[in-house]
Amino acid sequence: MRALSLAVLLLAAVLSRASAQMAVIVHRESPVRDLSIATLQRIYLGQTTTFSNGERVILLECTPLQKSFYEKALGMSPELVHRHWIGLVFQGEDAIPPQPMRDAEATKRFVTEHPGAIGFVELRAVDATVRIVTIGGRSPSDANYPLR
Repeated sequence: MRALSLAVLLLAAVLSRASAQMAVIVHRESPVRDLSIATLQRIYLGQTTTFSNGERVILLECTPLQKSFYEKALGMSPELVHRHWIGLVFQGEDAIPPQPMRDAEATKRFVTEHPGAIGFVELRAVDATVRIVTIGGRSPSDANYPLR
């Protein structure tokens, strides 16, 4: 019975992690309010390196959500994204690869301290220190949110 209870708890933890809702975040005073999925892809693939106001993009990746984000946002595995960035670096592009962040708190802290930062965290971790960016005009609570 105890083993069954443990298995159920473990399964619940895995399922809750797999279905964790993500949010893209920026500095709370950033002019960025909405991005198309195509623009988000260009940003995370290093093809767009500044925001519309000229602010240099600083890419962050919240390590626990890395796989899910890259699959949903870019349609790529983390390994393919990494290879893509290695190629950009060797080509001498001025884009800077995403900086890994250990968790949502580290990601939010970095975003609050750097106006050009953009990252992704679990929706439940978002607070007033950062701004959620809608994707294609849809918020994370929308059933048609692209990163769901």
